[in-house]
Amino acid sequence: MKQWRETAAAMALLAVAFALLAAWSLVVPVFEAPDEPDHWQYARHLHDTWRLPIYSPEFLEGNSPPLYYGLVAPLATSGALPLRINWNVPIGHEDHVSGLRYHVSQRGDLGRYWNVRAARLLTCLMSLATLVFCWLAGREATGRRETGLLAAGLAAFLPQFAFRGMNVSNDALVAAGGAAATYVLVRLMRCGSTPRLCVAAAAATALAYLSKISAVFLPVPLAAAILWQPRPWSERLRHLSLFLGLVVLAVTPWSLRNLMLYGDPFASQAMLTVVPFLVDRKPLLSPYFQHAFPIRLAKSFVGTFGWMNLPLPSWIYTVFLLLGLAAGLGLVRRWTRRSLQGRLVVLLVLLSALALAVVVHINRTFSQPQGRYLFPALSAIALLVALGLEGLPGWSVAVAKATVTALAALNVFVLAAVVWPAYWGMPAREFGTPGTDLRISRMVGFDRLDGGRLVTHRPYARVVARTDLDTRDYNVLYVDLSGQCTAVPRAKGAVYFAVDGLPLGEETRTKFLWFPNGTPQRVPVALFTTARWRGRVTALRVDPFADLTQAKACRGTTIEVMRLRLSGRIEP
Repeated sequence: MKQWRETAAAMALLAVAFALLAAWSLVVPVFEAPDEPDHWQYARHLHDTWRLPIYSPEFLEGNSPPLYYGLVAPLATSGALPLRINWNVPIGHEDHVSGLRYHVSQRGDLGRYWNVRAARLLTCLMSLATLVFCWLAGREATGRRETGLLAAGLAAFLPQFAFRGMNVSNDALVAAGGAAATYVLVRLMRCGSTPRLCVAAAAATALAYLSKISAVFLPVPLAAAILWQPRPWSERLRHLSLFLGLVVLAVTPWSLRNLMLYGDPFASQAMLTVVPFLVDRKPLLSPYFQHAFPIRLAKSFVGTFGWMNLPLPSWIYTVFLLLGLAAGLGLVRRWTRRSLQGRLVVLLVLLSALALAVVVHINRTFSQPQGRYLFPALSAIALLVALGLEGLPGWSVAVAKATVTALAALNVFVLAAVVWPAYWGMPAREFGTPGTDLRISRMVGFDRLDGGRLVTHRPYARVVARTDLDTRDYNVLYVDLSGQCTAVPRAKGAVYFAVDGLPLGEETRTKFLWFPNGTPQRVPVALFTTARWRGRVTALRVDPFADLTQAKACRGTTIEVMRLRLSGRIEP
């Protein structure tokens, strides 16, 4: 009876996890996740051509292994896609205009894009495989199903896993491959190596690596587990050769293709030319790795949504920090009491540390402190936390179930109180109202030249336009301007607006980027992505420089504001 109840609890956890993943897939707008449009492009290319894409600026995910995209390709049919809010500038420059969203939202979006949503639901099923292997690894590690339930719950209801586990992205499949490898590692340490387990280890490693190259480290802990056996060395080496031979056999075709096309098996050198705008080389002892990297990596591992622009409330990060610290204390307590298998803990820590080392290596060249890059080790981290929590005084099965339930409730809270209002708290828009030119009624720091041109040599210049229009009809302010300031390659400007009695102020400000390189440019500012953009707008103010440091650096330069135009249309 007890075994039946524990199995029922595991099935209930999987059902709740899938329901939550599906809910996240509906609430998070299509393509509002890092690189989801590029992952969809890869799957569409496979669906249409039955050929792998060539890595290039036109295929930014073309260097990714093909396994995930091959599984999603049957669903990657043609259909309507959300329109990106962009500004056609040279590749490598920030082309997002402003606000949280990177794509247009319209009435009825929840009923659109079902080709992408179907691929998302398939990705949710892949994420369930991660939880199954977490449960199996936890049960195998201690012989108790409650350990598996706790480990699976810790992974399932991690907000970042719920977010990434439903996007069209290979993060879900590499997490499943890493979880399978973790389970096999636990089996190797508990039962000893056998030819069958070595084949399983090779299959899990290949699954993870052919999903995403960030799983490249997995052979190391698995090889260590095979060698760390009380067996004759000849037998250990035979098992190791079987494992490594099968891994090499599985990944060789993909690696050879990369070698022929890009000159190395990982296409790492090609990245330097395909995405040169992302290259940011830095030494390990740089301030970046001492300050920004650990904080941003830890936060994004717990949960940072959208295009890394929607964080959680700070207290949620504190909750997970305390949970991790408690698990660490529990691990130390169990270690000192010799109440767990020390070799297994060492290998789980090794697996997690190697995943972190890969992320550090990536960030030496690219500033990408994203927690999802740790997902190949997600199962190992969840198992370590579960083992640690079980080592705390007074821990029990009831406490474990209460912890999982609380994490599930927290996940629902994040979805309902953080993600939903961030994307759906604004009124639905219609996109079609023609543009309306605004007349500049006041200027500060500008000189009016012949022909109506406005020029400034002062850093705090601004222009104000008075109007009386309904915000429901207007979505974007187009600012035509130009300037020359070599000290600031990308300038940060701001638009303030007065609506329904609210004055021009910080509450109604949205920022934009522009390039003071001497070229006239039209800058779209997506006002509709700002929650305060509702009612009647009575005034707009444009500050070419919203950053004090940039304003001082550009003192004495020429900035010209040529035209202000409100429009209901998103225009190329």
